[in-house]
Amino acid sequence: MVDLQKYNDFVVAKTVERDRLKRELNEVAGRKKICAASVADGDRARTIVNEVLMLTQETVREYVENVVSLALSTVYDGRYSFELEHSIKRNQSEIEPWIVKGRTKCSPRDEVGGGVLDIASLAMRLAVWSLMEPKPAPVFVLDEPGKYLSQDLQETFGEMLREISKLMGVQIILISHSEHIIESADKAYSVTQTKGISNMKEI
Repeated sequence: MVDLQKYNDFVVAKTVERDRLKRELNEVAGRKKICAASVADGDRARTIVNEVLMLTQETVREYVENVVSLALSTVYDGRYSFELEHSIKRNQSEIEPWIVKGRTKCSPRDEVGGGVLDIASLAMRLAVWSLMEPKPAPVFVLDEPGKYLSQDLQETFGEMLREISKLMGVQIILISHSEHIIESADKAYSVTQTKGISNMKEI
């Protein structure tokens, strides 16, 4: 004979368990909706961040290109310019620099001339410095800048350094053996050494 009390107890216990599982299921469904909304918000936020990043990169890219191109153009009479090419490789953002002569793009790793690289790297450092916040001290110490430039370009290079110094409000201290570059300086000193002692004289 069936024990009705046990059966009733079993049904009640299973009903209670079913109701508990329904509540948990509803809670999980609610959390799932919140998570789905959160994921959608995250995707939208990621899209916005990526768009802002791309706009920022584009602005910085144009600024650096303009500064470096201006420096190259000033010394080389418009024969060279500079480009930064953005790409995504291995899920990472990469920027490739190019020295451009006419319609030919050359990597700085290729043979483009030491003078061209000297000017491009110096201009790029100045451009990056100008974008930094807070800025480091506005002092650049250069050792033999423009030493790979031909003699006929060194005077223009010296004038470019002088103009950059005024325009950007930076002090440039340099060591050079080039008379053309030295002539562009506000102050110049010759340094000689006698018996291990350095002597400095304004020229």
